[in-house]
Amino acid sequence: TPDLQALFEAAPRAASPAGSPKSSTSAQDGGQGTLVDCLQQLGAVEALEDGFRPICSCTGCGGGPHRYASKRVWLWPPLPPVIAIQIKRFRYHNGGLQKSPTKISLPAELDLSDLVASERLQAALAPHLTKGSKLPDLPVDNSAGSPALYELYGVCVHRGRTLQRGHYIAFVNLGPSLQAEHWICFDDARAWPCRREDVLRAQAYITFYRRRKPTGREVAEAPSVGA
Repeated sequence: TPDLQALFEAAPRAASPAGSPKSSTSAQDGGQGTLVDCLQQLGAVEALEDGFRPICSCTGCGGGPHRYASKRVWLWPPLPPVIAIQIKRFRYHNGGLQKSPTKISLPAELDLSDLVASERLQAALAPHLTKGSKLPDLPVDNSAGSPALYELYGVCVHRGRTLQRGHYIAFVNLGPSLQAEHWICFDDARAWPCRREDVLRAQAYITFYRRRKPTGREVAEAPSVGA
């Protein structure tokens, strides 16, 4: 529809086709990027094509000529109080799984508002949702502040070169917020205090963000973590 087309045109577009050097960092070159860059790529408009040839056809009529199409990922509100983001550290290469050493810089605070579907977009998409794709009613956080502003409170790190072998450690903020943070590193039965800088420099595999409250001193309820 024209409304949907306008929303797609207003969205950020990927700088290059998926899988090219500009849109992803090679697992072999040891490059670096940021989690914000990764999420921007996730929310960019992606052309659905194969060698610049259209690959999509009408599913309603069961055939017809292939046409050019595109897709974009949105987050459907309301967002949960805790968001876990897994970084794609492993990929198939030469018949096996290869780990990417790419350095991904983590933000202490993460604003997801650009990825959240607006009310206008939700209204435009509603007629196109199939019965199975409709989301159940979720609890809404009516507190003041941005429901899309999160802060880092946990990081899982994989140490090792393969998915089959390696070791996991975790960093967890046991404080109520970043303003009153108390970071602990857990390594099997050992645990010791660490700094936020140590966490942000870690080669993250899975990151955990919790919604930030407007005061900055309290955060949304999250599963308790014991030492």
